Amino acid sequence: MLEILLVVFWAVVLVTVALTSHVNHRRTLWLLVVLPPLGLLALWWIPFSRRTEFYIWTPPILALYISLVSIPIRLCDIAHKWRQGEPDANRIRLIRLLRPTLVVLIMCGLVARERMACYAFGSYATELAHHIQETCNSNGACPTTLEGCKLVEENPTYAASEQTITRIGRRALVRYENLVPANQFRLTVAYGRFRLTALGGVERDLKISE
Repeated sequence: MLEILLVVFWAVVLVTVALTSHVNHRRTLWLLVVLPPLGLLALWWIPFSRRTEFYIWTPPILALYISLVSIPIRLCDIAHKWRQGEPDANRIRLIRLLRPTLVVLIMCGLVARERMACYAFGSYATELAHHIQETCNSNGACPTTLEGCKLVEENPTYAASEQTITRIGRRALVRYENLVPANQFRLTVAYGRFRLTALGGVERDLKISE
């Protein structure tokens, strides 16, 4: 159902973009120019993941690349027409230039937010892994669970607990596993396509990988 709605949404956006080149009425043109880029703001609430990458994030990323090419071409066209003394036509072109500019600004902000969220989760996971490693070495045994985590599986040789953390408006799943016989632990922090895993234990080297 979500895929069908997204196909309809992007079809409406394409029709809106196509109509822009044939509209000269100022108010209608402003609506057609501004509304499609503002629709990208919905991505603020949708994380970049394998599930959302193709249907949701790929069309806006393509729009970003197209806009990056479109802006200098439009600027050159405006400069050329300006030398020919066509100020009225250039006003329309300047309004149309606003759409790719908005797409670039909004998408750069969204991509930066995703990168900042991944960096924040990576920093959190790294600090937590070092803290657990110190606890394992000082106590001679790794903790069964972490503070704030909910125990989801436990038996004499294994315990797993999970919790959700929030950074920059994004949520990541934290999973801690205590491997009892080996006196080891495994910590995993997962958000979208980002995944950091730390493996350590008593008198063992801490290994962190993404």
